[in-house]
Amino acid sequence: MSLAGWDSAKKYSFTISSADVPSDEVDFPNLLNLSSASGLSALDITAIFTELGASSLKFAVEDGDTGNQCYVEVERWDNVNLSAQLWVKIPSLSSTVDTVINFYYDSLQADNTTYVGATTTVPAQNVWNSGIVAIYHMSQDPSGVAPQILDSTANANHGTTYGTMVNADLVDGLVGKAISFDGVDDYIDLPYQAAYVFGTNDCCILFNFNNAGPLGNYPAIISTSAGWNAGAFGIRHDNINYNNKVGIHFYPGDPLFSSTDLFADNTWYSTAVSRASSGFTLYIDGINEGTGTSTDSLDLTYGGSTMIGGSFDGTAGAWHGIINNIQIYNVAPSAGWIAVTNLSNRDQLGTWLFASTVTVDLIATNITTGSPLISNSIIGQVHKLITNNILTGSPLISNPVVTSGIIYNFAGLDILTGTPLISQSIIGQVHKLLTNDILIGSPLISNPTVTIYIIPPEYVLSDLIFEKSAINLIFEKSAINLIFEKET
Repeated sequence: MSLAGWDSAKKYSFTISSADVPSDEVDFPNLLNLSSASGLSALDITAIFTELGASSLKFAVEDGDTGNQCYVEVERWDNVNLSAQLWVKIPSLSSTVDTVINFYYDSLQADNTTYVGATTTVPAQNVWNSGIVAIYHMSQDPSGVAPQILDSTANANHGTTYGTMVNADLVDGLVGKAISFDGVDDYIDLPYQAAYVFGTNDCCILFNFNNAGPLGNYPAIISTSAGWNAGAFGIRHDNINYNNKVGIHFYPGDPLFSSTDLFADNTWYSTAVSRASSGFTLYIDGINEGTGTSTDSLDLTYGGSTMIGGSFDGTAGAWHGIINNIQIYNVAPSAGWIAVTNLSNRDQLGTWLFASTVTVDLIATNITTGSPLISNSIIGQVHKLITNNILTGSPLISNPVVTSGIIYNFAGLDILTGTPLISQSIIGQVHKLLTNDILIGSPLISNPTVTIYIIPPEYVLSDLIFEKSAINLIFEKSAINLIFEKET
Protein backbone atom coordinates (compact mmCIF):
# COMPACT_ATOMS: atom_id res chain seq x y z
CA MET A 1 0.00 0.00 0.00
CA SER A 2 1.04 3.60 -0.49
CA LEU A 3 0.14 6.91 1.13
CA ALA A 4 -2.09 8.82 -1.28
CA GLY A 5 -0.05 11.08 -3.51
CA TRP A 6 3.33 9.60 -2.54
CA ASP A 7 5.59 7.28 -4.54
CA SER A 8 5.86 3.83 -2.96
CA ALA A 9 9.23 3.38 -4.66
CA LYS A 10 10.68 5.94 -2.20
CA LYS A 11 9.67 4.55 1.14
CA TYR A 12 11.17 3.19 4.34
CA SER A 13 9.32 1.52 7.19
CA PHE A 14 10.18 1.90 10.88
CA THR A 15 9.00 -0.87 13.21
CA ILE A 16 8.84 -0.66 17.01
CA SER A 17 8.71 -4.10 18.57
CA SER A 18 5.99 -4.59 21.16
CA ALA A 19 8.63 -6.34 23.26
CA ASP A 20 10.24 -2.92 23.82
CA VAL A 21 6.99 -1.25 24.89
CA PRO A 22 6.11 -2.12 28.52
CA SER A 23 2.69 -0.44 28.43
CA ASP A 24 0.32 0.94 25.80
CA GLU A 25 0.95 4.65 25.20
CA VAL A 26 -0.74 7.35 23.11
CA ASP A 27 0.69 10.37 21.28
CA PHE A 28 4.27 9.29 21.83
CA PRO A 29 6.97 11.66 20.46
CA ASN A 30 9.57 9.38 18.93
CA LEU A 31 13.01 10.35 17.70
CA LEU A 32 13.84 9.36 14.13
CA ASN A 33 17.56 9.62 13.52
CA LEU A 34 18.46 9.73 9.81
CA SER A 35 22.06 8.68 9.30
CA SER A 36 24.39 6.06 7.84
CA ALA A 37 23.64 3.80 10.83
CA SER A 38 20.05 4.35 11.94
CA GLY A 39 17.97 2.44 14.46
CA LEU A 40 18.52 -0.98 15.95
CA SER A 41 19.70 -2.42 12.65
CA ALA A 42 22.13 0.50 12.05
CA LEU A 43 20.73 0.79 8.52
CA ASP A 44 22.23 3.28 6.10
CA ILE A 45 19.29 5.48 5.06
CA THR A 46 21.31 8.34 3.59
CA ALA A 47 19.57 7.73 0.25
CA ILE A 48 17.01 10.13 1.75
CA PHE A 49 19.58 12.95 1.57
CA THR A 50 20.63 11.90 -1.91
CA GLU A 51 17.03 12.38 -2.99
CA LEU A 52 16.08 15.46 -0.96
CA GLY A 53 19.31 17.39 -0.48
CA ALA A 54 18.58 20.48 1.62
CA SER A 55 14.81 20.12 1.13
CA SER A 56 13.90 19.14 4.69
CA LEU A 57 10.09 19.23 4.29
CA LYS A 58 9.56 16.98 1.27
CA PHE A 59 8.67 13.87 3.20
CA ALA A 60 5.69 12.36 4.98
CA VAL A 61 5.34 9.92 7.88
CA GLU A 62 2.33 7.62 7.78
CA ASP A 63 0.77 5.89 10.78
CA GLY A 64 1.08 2.29 9.61
CA ASP A 65 -0.97 1.73 6.47
CA THR A 66 -3.86 3.87 7.68
CA GLY A 67 -3.38 6.66 5.16
CA ASN A 68 -3.10 9.11 8.08
CA GLN A 69 -0.05 11.32 8.39
CA CYS A 70 1.82 11.99 11.63
CA TYR A 71 3.07 15.39 12.77
CA VAL A 72 6.85 15.82 12.57
CA GLU A 73 9.29 18.30 14.09
CA VAL A 74 12.52 18.74 12.14
CA GLU A 75 14.94 19.42 14.98
CA ARG A 76 17.98 19.37 12.72
CA TRP A 77 18.64 18.68 9.03
CA ASP A 78 22.26 18.46 7.86
CA ASN A 79 22.32 17.11 4.33
CA VAL A 80 26.03 17.89 3.98
CA ASN A 81 26.97 15.54 6.81
CA LEU A 82 24.05 13.19 6.06
CA SER A 83 22.39 13.52 9.44
CA ALA A 84 18.97 14.64 10.68
CA GLN A 85 16.93 14.35 13.87
CA LEU A 86 13.16 14.30 13.54
CA TRP A 87 10.45 13.92 16.19
CA VAL A 88 7.30 12.09 15.14
CA LYS A 89 4.04 12.01 17.06
CA ILE A 90 3.00 8.36 16.93
CA PRO A 91 -0.74 8.08 17.75
CA SER A 92 -0.36 4.85 19.69
CA LEU A 93 2.29 2.41 20.86
CA SER A 94 1.16 -1.12 21.61
CA SER A 95 2.66 -3.50 24.15
CA THR A 96 1.19 -6.49 22.31
CA VAL A 97 1.43 -5.66 18.58
CA ASP A 98 4.39 -4.14 16.75
CA THR A 99 3.96 -0.48 15.77
CA VAL A 100 4.88 0.48 12.21
CA ILE A 101 5.23 3.90 10.62
CA ASN A 102 6.14 4.54 6.99
CA PHE A 103 8.53 7.24 5.82
CA TYR A 104 8.00 8.58 2.26
CA TYR A 105 10.46 10.99 0.64
CA ASP A 106 10.32 12.59 -2.79
CA SER A 107 12.12 15.64 -4.15
CA LEU A 108 9.27 16.23 -6.62
CA GLN A 109 6.77 16.80 -3.82
CA ALA A 110 5.84 20.24 -2.53
CA ASP A 111 6.95 21.04 1.02
CA ASN A 112 4.68 19.11 3.39
CA THR A 113 4.00 22.14 5.61
CA THR A 114 0.72 20.79 6.94
CA TYR A 115 2.38 17.97 8.85
CA VAL A 116 6.12 18.71 8.86
CA GLY A 117 7.90 21.76 10.22
CA ALA A 118 11.08 23.10 11.77
CA THR A 119 11.21 23.83 15.51
CA THR A 120 8.75 26.60 16.59
CA THR A 121 6.40 26.05 13.60
CA VAL A 122 2.83 24.86 14.18
CA PRO A 123 3.32 21.32 12.76
CA ALA A 124 6.39 20.88 14.99
CA GLN A 125 4.52 22.13 18.06
CA ASN A 126 1.72 19.64 17.32
CA VAL A 127 4.14 16.80 18.02
CA TRP A 128 4.08 17.60 21.74
CA ASN A 129 0.89 16.88 23.68
CA SER A 130 -0.58 19.14 26.35
CA GLY A 131 1.08 17.21 29.16
CA ILE A 132 4.51 18.31 27.90
CA VAL A 133 5.09 21.96 28.80
CA ALA A 134 8.65 22.41 27.49
CA ILE A 135 11.10 20.68 25.17
CA TYR A 136 14.71 21.82 24.85
CA HIS A 137 16.65 19.72 22.35
CA MET A 138 19.72 21.90 23.00
CA SER A 139 20.73 21.72 19.35
CA GLN A 140 21.04 25.44 18.63
CA ASP A 141 24.22 27.54 18.53
CA PRO A 142 24.62 28.88 22.11
CA SER A 143 26.57 31.89 20.80
CA GLY A 144 23.78 33.06 18.49
CA VAL A 145 21.21 35.80 18.96
CA ALA A 146 19.24 35.51 22.21
CA PRO A 147 17.14 33.62 23.04
CA GLN A 148 19.36 30.89 21.62
CA ILE A 149 17.86 27.71 23.06
CA LEU A 150 14.44 27.00 21.60
CA ASP A 151 11.42 25.47 23.31
CA SER A 152 9.70 23.16 20.82
CA THR A 153 6.26 23.41 22.44
CA ALA A 154 3.61 26.06 21.81
CA ASN A 155 4.61 27.67 25.14
CA ALA A 156 7.70 29.03 23.36
CA ASN A 157 9.59 29.56 26.61
CA HIS A 158 12.97 29.94 24.94
CA GLY A 159 16.21 30.00 26.93
CA THR A 160 19.07 32.50 26.89
CA THR A 161 22.70 31.49 27.35
CA TYR A 162 25.10 33.23 29.73
CA GLY A 163 28.78 33.01 30.52
CA THR A 164 31.42 32.46 27.89
CA MET A 165 29.51 30.17 25.54
CA VAL A 166 30.80 29.94 21.98
CA ASN A 167 29.80 28.05 18.86
CA ALA A 168 32.20 25.24 19.79
CA ASP A 169 29.98 24.51 22.80
CA LEU A 170 27.47 22.98 20.37
CA VAL A 171 28.79 19.42 20.44
CA ASP A 172 27.73 15.88 19.61
CA GLY A 173 25.07 14.60 21.97
CA LEU A 174 23.67 11.20 22.81
CA VAL A 175 22.04 11.47 19.39
CA GLY A 176 22.33 14.64 17.34
CA LYS A 177 23.65 17.77 19.06
CA ALA A 178 23.94 19.02 22.66
CA ILE A 179 25.31 21.91 24.71
CA SER A 180 28.60 21.70 26.60
CA PHE A 181 28.97 23.63 29.89
CA ASP A 182 32.39 24.69 31.17
CA GLY A 183 31.71 24.29 34.91
CA VAL A 184 32.69 27.90 35.53
CA ASP A 185 30.14 30.43 34.34
CA ASP A 186 28.12 28.81 31.54
CA TYR A 187 24.39 28.40 32.06
CA ILE A 188 21.02 28.76 30.35
CA ASP A 189 18.26 30.87 31.86
CA LEU A 190 14.63 29.93 31.23
CA PRO A 191 12.27 32.85 31.94
CA TYR A 192 9.29 32.63 34.25
CA GLN A 193 6.68 30.21 32.99
CA ALA A 194 3.46 29.62 34.91
CA ALA A 195 3.41 26.04 33.63
CA TYR A 196 6.57 25.38 35.69
CA VAL A 197 4.80 26.16 38.97
CA PHE A 198 3.76 22.62 39.86
CA GLY A 199 2.99 23.02 43.55
CA THR A 200 2.30 19.52 44.83
CA ASN A 201 0.81 18.37 41.52
CA ASP A 202 2.23 15.65 39.32
CA CYS A 203 5.18 16.55 37.13
CA CYS A 204 8.28 15.09 35.49
CA ILE A 205 11.65 16.31 34.20
CA LEU A 206 13.63 14.21 31.72
CA PHE A 207 17.07 14.92 30.26
CA ASN A 208 20.29 13.34 28.99
CA PHE A 209 23.60 14.21 30.62
CA ASN A 210 27.29 13.42 30.26
CA ASN A 211 29.47 14.50 33.19
CA ALA A 212 32.97 15.78 32.42
CA GLY A 213 33.99 15.87 36.08
CA PRO A 214 32.79 18.44 38.63
CA LEU A 215 34.82 21.57 39.31
CA GLY A 216 32.76 22.59 42.35
CA ASN A 217 30.42 21.21 44.98
CA TYR A 218 27.01 19.78 44.11
CA PRO A 219 26.72 21.24 40.61
CA ALA A 220 23.11 21.56 39.46
CA ILE A 221 21.92 20.14 36.17
CA ILE A 222 18.60 21.96 36.46
CA SER A 223 17.47 24.12 39.37
CA THR A 224 15.73 27.21 40.61
CA SER A 225 17.77 30.40 40.32
CA ALA A 226 17.33 32.47 43.48
CA GLY A 227 19.90 30.89 45.76
CA TRP A 228 19.68 28.03 48.22
CA ASN A 229 16.88 29.07 50.57
CA ALA A 230 13.27 28.23 51.31
CA GLY A 231 11.53 27.24 48.07
CA ALA A 232 14.68 26.18 46.22
CA PHE A 233 14.85 22.93 44.23
CA GLY A 234 17.53 21.27 42.17
CA ILE A 235 18.55 18.07 40.42
CA ARG A 236 22.21 17.95 41.25
CA HIS A 237 25.38 15.94 40.84
CA ASP A 238 26.05 14.75 44.37
CA ASN A 239 29.81 14.59 44.10
CA ILE A 240 30.47 15.37 47.77
CA ASN A 241 29.58 12.78 50.45
CA TYR A 242 27.30 10.88 48.03
CA ASN A 243 29.90 9.31 45.75
CA ASN A 244 28.97 10.69 42.35
CA LYS A 245 25.25 10.07 42.35
CA VAL A 246 22.33 12.09 41.05
CA GLY A 247 20.28 13.66 43.82
CA ILE A 248 16.91 15.38 44.11
CA HIS A 249 17.24 18.34 46.46
CA PHE A 250 14.71 20.53 48.24
CA TYR A 251 15.95 23.23 50.58
CA PRO A 252 17.46 23.09 53.20
CA GLY A 253 20.16 20.60 52.32
CA ASP A 254 20.63 16.87 52.09
CA PRO A 255 19.06 15.19 49.07
CA LEU A 256 15.53 13.88 49.34
CA PHE A 257 17.12 10.79 47.84
CA SER A 258 19.94 9.88 45.47
CA SER A 259 20.41 7.33 42.76
CA THR A 260 21.46 3.81 43.65
CA ASP A 261 24.30 3.61 41.14
CA LEU A 262 27.40 5.73 40.79
CA PHE A 263 28.05 7.60 37.57
CA ALA A 264 31.16 7.47 35.46
CA ASP A 265 32.55 10.56 33.83
CA ASN A 266 32.30 10.97 30.05
CA THR A 267 29.36 8.58 29.82
CA TRP A 268 25.83 9.35 28.64
CA TYR A 269 22.87 8.75 30.94
CA SER A 270 19.16 9.32 30.37
CA THR A 271 17.48 10.64 33.51
CA ALA A 272 13.91 11.23 34.64
CA VAL A 273 12.61 12.66 37.91
CA SER A 274 8.87 12.00 38.22
CA ARG A 275 6.45 13.15 40.90
CA ALA A 276 3.07 11.51 41.49
CA SER A 277 1.36 13.17 44.44
CA SER A 278 3.95 13.17 47.24
CA GLY A 279 6.02 10.36 45.78
CA PHE A 280 9.18 11.05 43.76
CA THR A 281 10.89 8.46 41.54
CA LEU A 282 14.30 8.75 39.90
CA TYR A 283 14.90 6.79 36.70
CA ILE A 284 18.29 6.31 35.08
CA ASP A 285 18.34 4.82 31.59
CA GLY A 286 14.70 3.85 32.03
CA ILE A 287 15.29 1.94 35.28
CA ASN A 288 13.90 2.90 38.69
CA GLU A 289 16.92 4.07 40.72
CA GLY A 290 15.21 5.27 43.88
CA THR A 291 12.14 6.81 45.47
CA GLY A 292 11.37 9.41 48.10
CA THR A 293 8.46 11.30 49.61
CA SER A 294 7.98 15.03 50.01
CA THR A 295 5.02 17.33 50.45
CA ASP A 296 7.09 20.39 49.49
CA SER A 297 5.78 22.62 46.75
CA LEU A 298 7.84 22.46 43.56
CA ASP A 299 8.20 25.73 41.67
CA LEU A 300 10.90 25.50 39.00
CA THR A 301 10.66 29.26 38.50
CA TYR A 302 11.24 30.12 42.17
CA GLY A 303 13.15 33.40 42.16
CA GLY A 304 11.88 34.34 38.72
CA SER A 305 13.44 31.80 36.37
CA THR A 306 14.81 28.29 35.89
CA MET A 307 18.51 27.60 35.46
CA ILE A 308 20.17 24.87 33.40
CA GLY A 309 23.75 24.09 34.29
CA GLY A 310 24.44 27.10 36.47
CA SER A 311 25.59 27.64 40.04
CA PHE A 312 22.24 27.97 41.77
CA ASP A 313 23.54 30.12 44.63
CA GLY A 314 26.61 31.73 43.07
CA THR A 315 29.02 29.73 45.21
CA ALA A 316 28.25 26.05 44.55
CA GLY A 317 29.64 24.41 41.45
CA ALA A 318 28.31 25.00 37.97
CA TRP A 319 27.64 21.98 35.77
CA HIS A 320 30.70 20.68 33.92
CA GLY A 321 29.62 18.44 31.08
CA ILE A 322 27.04 18.06 28.33
CA ILE A 323 23.25 18.19 28.44
CA ASN A 324 20.59 17.66 25.79
CA ASN A 325 16.94 16.83 25.30
CA ILE A 326 15.33 18.34 28.39
CA GLN A 327 11.61 17.52 28.60
CA ILE A 328 9.35 19.06 31.26
CA TYR A 329 5.89 17.57 31.95
CA ASN A 330 2.92 18.69 34.05
CA VAL A 331 1.92 15.04 34.42
CA ALA A 332 3.66 11.95 35.76
CA PRO A 333 4.27 9.66 32.76
CA SER A 334 4.05 5.93 33.24
CA ALA A 335 7.19 3.92 33.95
CA GLY A 336 6.64 2.37 30.52
CA TRP A 337 6.65 5.80 28.84
CA ILE A 338 9.93 6.68 30.56
CA ALA A 339 11.50 3.35 29.55
CA VAL A 340 10.49 3.80 25.91
CA THR A 341 11.68 7.42 25.94
CA ASN A 342 15.11 6.21 27.06
CA LEU A 343 15.31 3.85 24.06
CA SER A 344 13.98 6.49 21.69
CA ASN A 345 16.51 9.09 22.85
CA ARG A 346 19.27 6.59 22.10
CA ASP A 347 17.94 5.70 18.63
CA GLN A 348 17.44 2.16 19.93
CA LEU A 349 13.67 1.84 19.80
CA GLY A 350 12.91 0.76 16.24
CA THR A 351 14.20 -0.95 13.12
CA TRP A 352 14.37 0.64 9.67
CA LEU A 353 13.69 -1.28 6.46
CA PHE A 354 13.80 -0.13 2.87
CA ALA A 355 10.17 -0.95 2.18
CA SER A 356 9.58 0.36 -1.33
CA THR A 357 7.79 -2.27 -3.37
CA VAL A 358 6.68 -3.10 -6.83
CA THR A 359 4.14 -5.80 -7.63
CA VAL A 360 4.75 -7.87 -10.74
CA ASP A 361 3.06 -10.93 -12.18
CA LEU A 362 5.59 -13.76 -12.13
CA ILE A 363 3.05 -16.42 -13.00
CA ALA A 364 1.49 -15.34 -16.25
CA THR A 365 4.71 -14.96 -18.23
CA ASN A 366 8.26 -16.18 -18.40
CA ILE A 367 10.35 -13.49 -16.69
CA THR A 368 13.23 -13.95 -19.13
CA THR A 369 11.43 -14.02 -22.49
CA GLY A 370 8.04 -12.54 -21.64
CA SER A 371 6.36 -15.59 -23.22
CA PRO A 372 3.41 -17.33 -21.54
CA LEU A 373 4.32 -20.24 -19.29
CA ILE A 374 3.27 -23.56 -20.78
CA SER A 375 4.60 -26.00 -18.23
CA ASN A 376 5.24 -26.24 -14.54
CA SER A 377 8.19 -28.57 -14.80
CA ILE A 378 10.81 -25.91 -14.10
CA ILE A 379 9.40 -25.10 -10.68
CA GLY A 380 11.35 -28.09 -9.42
CA GLN A 381 14.50 -26.03 -9.89
CA VAL A 382 13.46 -23.21 -7.55
CA HIS A 383 15.45 -24.21 -4.53
CA LYS A 384 16.74 -23.06 -1.17
CA LEU A 385 19.94 -21.70 -2.70
CA ILE A 386 21.91 -23.75 -0.20
CA THR A 387 21.41 -27.48 -0.46
CA ASN A 388 18.11 -28.97 -1.49
CA ASN A 389 15.32 -28.82 -4.02
CA ILE A 390 12.51 -26.86 -2.38
CA LEU A 391 9.83 -29.31 -3.54
CA THR A 392 11.40 -32.73 -3.16
CA GLY A 393 14.06 -32.06 -0.56
CA SER A 394 16.57 -33.98 -2.66
CA PRO A 395 19.98 -32.57 -3.60
CA LEU A 396 20.23 -30.54 -6.77
CA ILE A 397 21.61 -32.41 -9.77
CA SER A 398 24.62 -30.14 -10.10
CA ASN A 399 26.35 -27.65 -7.85
CA PRO A 400 24.17 -28.59 -4.86
CA VAL A 401 25.68 -25.97 -2.58
CA VAL A 402 25.46 -22.47 -4.02
CA THR A 403 28.16 -20.34 -2.42
CA SER A 404 28.19 -17.34 -4.72
CA GLY A 405 26.61 -16.07 -7.88
CA ILE A 406 25.20 -13.16 -9.82
CA ILE A 407 21.62 -12.17 -10.48
CA TYR A 408 20.17 -9.17 -12.28
CA ASN A 409 16.48 -8.35 -11.97
CA PHE A 410 15.66 -12.04 -11.49
CA ALA A 411 16.71 -12.68 -15.09
CA GLY A 412 19.92 -11.54 -16.77
CA LEU A 413 22.34 -14.22 -15.63
CA ASP A 414 22.06 -17.73 -14.27
CA ILE A 415 22.80 -17.66 -10.51
CA LEU A 416 24.76 -20.91 -10.69
CA THR A 417 26.87 -20.55 -13.82
CA GLY A 418 26.85 -16.83 -14.56
CA THR A 419 25.73 -17.55 -18.12
CA PRO A 420 22.73 -15.84 -19.74
CA LEU A 421 19.38 -17.30 -18.81
CA ILE A 422 17.24 -19.09 -21.36
CA SER A 423 13.58 -19.87 -21.02
CA GLN A 424 14.16 -23.23 -19.34
CA SER A 425 16.96 -22.20 -16.96
CA ILE A 426 16.96 -22.17 -13.19
CA ILE A 427 14.80 -19.11 -12.58
CA GLY A 428 13.52 -18.55 -16.08
CA GLN A 429 10.06 -19.71 -15.08
CA VAL A 430 8.76 -18.95 -11.63
CA HIS A 431 5.03 -19.44 -11.95
CA LYS A 432 3.69 -20.87 -8.73
CA LEU A 433 4.83 -20.08 -5.22
CA LEU A 434 1.79 -20.97 -3.16
CA THR A 435 0.06 -24.27 -3.82
CA ASN A 436 0.08 -27.59 -2.03
CA ASP A 437 0.92 -29.67 -5.07
CA ILE A 438 2.64 -27.88 -7.93
CA LEU A 439 4.11 -30.73 -9.88
CA ILE A 440 0.84 -32.56 -10.53
CA GLY A 441 -0.82 -29.46 -11.89
CA SER A 442 -2.97 -27.98 -9.14
CA PRO A 443 -4.90 -24.90 -10.26
CA LEU A 444 -3.10 -21.57 -10.03
CA ILE A 445 -4.25 -19.03 -7.47
CA SER A 446 -6.43 -16.33 -8.98
CA ASN A 447 -4.52 -13.17 -9.86
CA PRO A 448 -1.35 -14.31 -8.10
CA THR A 449 1.34 -11.73 -7.58
CA VAL A 450 4.72 -11.55 -5.97
CA THR A 451 5.84 -8.45 -4.07
CA ILE A 452 9.52 -7.71 -4.48
CA TYR A 453 11.57 -5.21 -2.51
CA ILE A 454 13.14 -2.67 -4.83
CA ILE A 455 16.86 -2.36 -4.27
CA PRO A 456 17.98 1.27 -3.92
CA PRO A 457 20.71 2.44 -6.28
CA GLU A 458 23.47 2.29 -3.71
CA TYR A 459 22.94 -1.46 -3.33
CA VAL A 460 24.39 -3.89 -5.83
CA LEU A 461 22.80 -6.95 -7.40
CA SER A 462 26.09 -8.68 -8.02
CA ASP A 463 28.64 -10.68 -6.06
CA LEU A 464 25.96 -11.86 -3.66
CA ILE A 465 26.79 -14.50 -1.10
CA PHE A 466 23.98 -17.04 -1.09
CA GLU A 467 25.25 -19.04 1.86
CA LYS A 468 23.29 -19.21 5.11
CA SER A 469 20.95 -16.23 5.34
CA ALA A 470 22.68 -13.54 3.28
CA ILE A 471 19.78 -13.84 0.86
CA ASN A 472 16.47 -15.17 2.11
CA LEU A 473 13.56 -16.28 -0.03
CA ILE A 474 10.36 -16.49 1.96
CA PHE A 475 7.52 -18.23 0.14
CA GLU A 476 4.53 -17.01 2.09
CA LYS A 477 1.79 -14.54 1.41
CA SER A 478 2.93 -14.52 -2.21
CA ALA A 479 6.01 -12.50 -1.29
CA ILE A 480 9.71 -12.90 -1.94
CA ASN A 481 11.74 -10.83 0.51
CA LEU A 482 15.26 -10.18 -0.66
CA ILE A 483 17.90 -8.96 1.74
CA PHE A 484 20.96 -7.58 -0.04
CA GLU A 485 24.26 -6.72 1.53
CA LYS A 486 25.39 -3.18 0.84
CA GLU A 487 28.27 -2.63 -1.55
CA THR A 488 31.58 -2.06 0.22
